[in-house]
Amino acid sequence: MHNLTIREAQPDDLTTLVEIINQSYRAGGQRSWTSEQGVVQGQRIDFDQLKQLFYKSNVTLLVGEIFTASQHSPVTVACLALSSNKDRVEIGTYCVAPAYQNLGLGRQVLSLAEAYALQKYPNLKIFEMYVLDVRTELIAFYLRAGYIKSGHTEPYPVDADVGVPCVPIELIHLYKSI
Repeated sequence: MHNLTIREAQPDDLTTLVEIINQSYRAGGQRSWTSEQGVVQGQRIDFDQLKQLFYKSNVTLLVGEIFTASQHSPVTVACLALSSNKDRVEIGTYCVAPAYQNLGLGRQVLSLAEAYALQKYPNLKIFEMYVLDVRTELIAFYLRAGYIKSGHTEPYPVDADVGVPCVPIELIHLYKSI
């Protein structure tokens, strides 16, 4: 098992995070658990979009890192954004670098981020997220982690410059009560 830690992102993390996010969501030729290949085309995020998210007052961008025996400094392997709104925290921009997937890190990142949010936001009552409806294996992962389908859907945000759908899709709302 890897020694995974999370911490709040710093401005000098953003370039690496943009690379990890785009590799994870839009990886060419690799089918990762976060990949939207064949579903959405185009870049998932650019530096300016991530920088804007990073500086939002209600957002905490977390970085997942592991230490390996061959390296003396941590390797950035994941990220996740927590967006707070009263007693709710929305989880988004969540990914693990493709080279580090299928090692159990995704579950660890989610658990550590939830624990972090519970400490940072003492009034927190609900975690929530939006997932592409066609990503059934990803939805199943979240259901196993205790999330529930609310029945609410949203149209894919075409105007948010996060890619263009290749197939008809919408976002499914999931939540987890504390």
